[in-house]
Amino acid sequence: MVIGVVVVCGIMSSFVVAQSPSIWLTTGLVPSGLKQVAIGGYPGVEVNFTSTYSTSFSGVVFADLYNPAGQVMAVSVDSFTVGQGQTVTCFIPFVNPPMGTNVVYLFGATRSSVPVSLSIEASVVF
Repeated sequence: MVIGVVVVCGIMSSFVVAQSPSIWLTTGLVPSGLKQVAIGGYPGVEVNFTSTYSTSFSGVVFADLYNPAGQVMAVSVDSFTVGQGQTVTCFIPFVNPPMGTNVVYLFGATRSSVPVSLSIEASVVF
């Protein structure tokens, strides 16, 4: 059994998956390589998504930034299009993020807000 967290626009809810994530995500997006980066002077995070869909797919990546007190400090998105079996890299910027250590939660969704990946998290320091 896997217990996870999904964060949608600052609302965090937990979920339980009755089978392993690799079985559960037989179709969808598999996240990897989450890291903190800065592009063009904008701090943010970068994440890779590998598609397991049999056709091309367009969607969005939601990112919620929480401070140590658990308060939502920022919500940001990036859009993408990925082909069958391909990997896409998404950059999600945060404008004027709070200084110090924060936690970011990310997940992929369709353009109609249906989650298609597991949520991943990382600590970031601005």
